[in-house]
Amino acid sequence: MKRLYLSRKWPKMLVYLLILAVLLYIVFIWSNTELHRRLPLKYEEFVTASAQECGLDPYLVYAVISAESSFEADAVSGAGAQGLMQLMPETAAWIASRDGLEGGDLLDAQVNIQLGCHYLAYLSQRFGGDITLVLAAYNGGEGNVDGWLKKYSSDGKTLTKIPYKETAQYVKKVSTRYELYTKLYA
Repeated sequence: MKRLYLSRKWPKMLVYLLILAVLLYIVFIWSNTELHRRLPLKYEEFVTASAQECGLDPYLVYAVISAESSFEADAVSGAGAQGLMQLMPETAAWIASRDGLEGGDLLDAQVNIQLGCHYLAYLSQRFGGDITLVLAAYNGGEGNVDGWLKKYSSDGKTLTKIPYKETAQYVKKVSTRYELYTKLYA
């Protein structure tokens, strides 16, 4: 009687095991592949060289590029920010002059990444390496971050609030991508 019961259940158990195997494949293989597709390591030669030159984690640079332009080298925002790291021409010219760089066409991937990395390194130095402050300044401007530190900080160094919704979302977006890049590739 027990054998008959098991023999009837065996096909159902095989179907359940097959479904479980497919689900496990989706969770562990496909989702990992999808993350790699959504968070690529494009322009690796330029990112690696510029990040190393500026003392930055290349995964942070990838996270910024991913959030800013989705790796579209010819991206131009409505405000006039250009290229992979969405630099404003005035900011790019200033950082090039400050750091003794040539500058050039912001739609050129190598130029844009080099200037963007130098700007991130400048912000990192200015804000003591605090990634939240660096990203907030990259998106919302240094002056705004200085004002927010006066208004929304108990120690003058740590933000408790980012009042601009766009900047708060940007910081979260880039930080999440940075974390994912590190988990995927480090």
